[in-house]
Amino acid sequence: MTLAKLLVAIGATTSAYHRAMARVRGDLDATERRAHRFGKTFRTAGDGLRAFARNALLIATVGVIALSGALAGSVKAAVAWEDAFAGVRKTVEASEPEFRALERGIRDLATTIPITAAELAGLAETAGALGIAKENILEFTRVTALIGITTDVAAQDAATALGQLSNVLGLTGADYERFASTLVDLGNKGASTESQILGIASRAGAAAKLLDLSTSATLGWSSAVASLGIEVEAGGSSLQTFFLRTAKIAGKGGSKLTVLAKIAGTTAKKFKTAFGKDANGALVMFLRGLGKLDKAQRILALDELGLDDIRLTRTILGLADSLDRNLVPSLETANAAWEKNNALQVEAAKRIATAKSQWQLLKNTLYDIGITLGTVLLPRLTPLITKLRDFITRHQPQIENFAIRLGR
Repeated sequence: MTLAKLLVAIGATTSAYHRAMARVRGDLDATERRAHRFGKTFRTAGDGLRAFARNALLIATVGVIALSGALAGSVKAAVAWEDAFAGVRKTVEASEPEFRALERGIRDLATTIPITAAELAGLAETAGALGIAKENILEFTRVTALIGITTDVAAQDAATALGQLSNVLGLTGADYERFASTLVDLGNKGASTESQILGIASRAGAAAKLLDLSTSATLGWSSAVASLGIEVEAGGSSLQTFFLRTAKIAGKGGSKLTVLAKIAGTTAKKFKTAFGKDANGALVMFLRGLGKLDKAQRILALDELGLDDIRLTRTILGLADSLDRNLVPSLETANAAWEKNNALQVEAAKRIATAKSQWQLLKNTLYDIGITLGTVLLPRLTPLITKLRDFITRHQPQIENFAIRLGR
């Protein structure tokens, strides 16, 4: 081979070598870049995994806090309910199965009437304290709760008044709703409020029972007296006195009975018989006759009858003067409402349909769930709380960091 050819061959080989080395360096550079990217990705992934772990821990911690709050709320509800129902156990004599049925019944009422279960238990406790028969307590509680949402009478006041009147008038579970419907209808249609009617009836109820007046008539007379604008205590006392003194006159006879009968437009014998059969009708006859006398004659007549007390005179003359526009319509309304027995439910439906009542019912339902859960949890309460407290204590720094990040 000539020198020239040798040099050409050496040059070609050198060029091929350089090209090969360039390719190798290029591959190495590419590999390094890929390795760098991979490393960066790996580090990012690592950071992400660590961040995920931290966030998962925080989420778990927050979840535990939320769960512990829910459980604590359930336990609180169960404890509060247990305390409320303890009052019922104190005043009611019943077997354990009867108590369980009553407890379930009261809690169910709270999901249909916008009054808390604890308040309902208070009404049942009052029923027991006032001697309401255990088989009537749930109905008593339901009706007094409905009075509380449909009238100006607080439920607890309604329970006290109805409980006392039940003993005086001999009301049973079947009468409670009729009583409440009559009260509501009189309040809606008359010039008196339900609280005024109930207050007067509570004071005059025993005397009305003595005259054998019906419960509806007792409420009708009470509404008429309340519509006169007389203060409740004075009106109740005056009505009671009117009933008792006229009953005494009718029973004893003599000159006073003659005067009473004459004003009523009949004889003493007939009036006494009428009073014995229908005291309500006899008293209306007397008031109608009294209203026909002039003012001077009225005063003299009441004086002869021993009905001359200032407050009593005001009540009697007020009833006589407004007989056909007040007392008679009140008695008719009361009798009709007692028979129809729907005024309470009609009014209650209106109140329960309001947004405020629906919101309370939702809260009551959730509260009842809390009672159920809390009752199951109560026996396990101590160890559960200990574990939750220990967990939260161990992760307090993460919770604090989470709170700081929320505030940014």
